[in-house]
Amino acid sequence: MRKFHRWFGIVLTAIFLATGQYMLRVEHVSDLAMGPRLLYRSRHIYLLMAALINLVLGAYFVPSPRAGIRVTQRVGSALITVGSVLLLVSFFYDAQHADLVPLDLVYSKWGIRAVASGTLLHAIAGAMRSSARTTAPDVANDRRVSL
Repeated sequence: MRKFHRWFGIVLTAIFLATGQYMLRVEHVSDLAMGPRLLYRSRHIYLLMAALINLVLGAYFVPSPRAGIRVTQRVGSALITVGSVLLLVSFFYDAQHADLVPLDLVYSKWGIRAVASGTLLHAIAGAMRSSARTTAPDVANDRRVSL
C-alpha cells in the first residue's frame, strides 16, 4: 500500500500541474465568468489535496499486524483512491455542467466525501494501533522491586 500511495500521489501531483496548464492554456480560466472560474480553481485545489494525502500515506503508511486494523486501513486507502479519481473527473465535468445542476455537483461532492472518509479511517486505524501498543503489557520493561 505504501508504494501504491507514493506513486499514486506522484501521478496526482503531475495531474495537478497538468490541470494548471490546462486552465491557463486551453480553457483560459481567467477569462471565464466568476462561477465557472471558481469551479475550475476549487477542483484544481481538490486535486492537490488528494495528491498530498496520497504522498503522506506513501511516506508514513505502516500496515498493521492486526487484521481488523489492516482492513480499516485498506478500506480507507480504497476510499481515498476512488475519491481522488472522482475529484479528477469533477475537474473536467463540474465547471462545464454547472448550469445543469448547480447545487448537486455529484463528482466533487462524493469525491470529497470519499477522500475525507478514507482519511478518517486511516486516523482511526492509527489511533487503534496506538491504543493497542499502550494497553499491551510490556513484560520486557517490567521492573518490579521485590523486598
